[in-house]
Amino acid sequence: MEYRAPVICFARDLPTALHLKQQVSCPYLLLFCPPSLLGMCSLLEDAHCRAQSLSCSVSTLQQTLLCCTDVREKECVQEQVVALTRREEQVLALMISGQDIQSIALILGIKRSTVVAHKKHMFLKSGVHTTSQLVVWAMLKQVC
Repeated sequence: MEYRAPVICFARDLPTALHLKQQVSCPYLLLFCPPSLLGMCSLLEDAHCRAQSLSCSVSTLQQTLLCCTDVREKECVQEQVVALTRREEQVLALMISGQDIQSIALILGIKRSTVVAHKKHMFLKSGVHTTSQLVVWAMLKQVC
């Protein structure tokens, strides 16, 4: 679907949000989602897409709508460029394939504590807080 104006939608879950982002062509997409999903849906944000909780404050809603209606302002949401090291990419690829920390350490020939350190670095770089969020982030951003 193609629109000339900004589009505001409700996404009840992450697959719906991802589908909307992929299928709707518009200058700006504002996705409202349940508060519990905001962390995951915010991984979809870029210069043309913003996720917002249904329970956001009035001032947050006003700021978001300003960004949405003034599509010329590109500073509203800046896509974060994340550079992972080769080893972090290897660890992440194995995490995505379902390997646990011990298995990753054995496969790569490194200590378990080193795998944990790589995970912590990836959490800091990506801005996520859990392993499942990291995996979803990597898949959405096509990091590896």
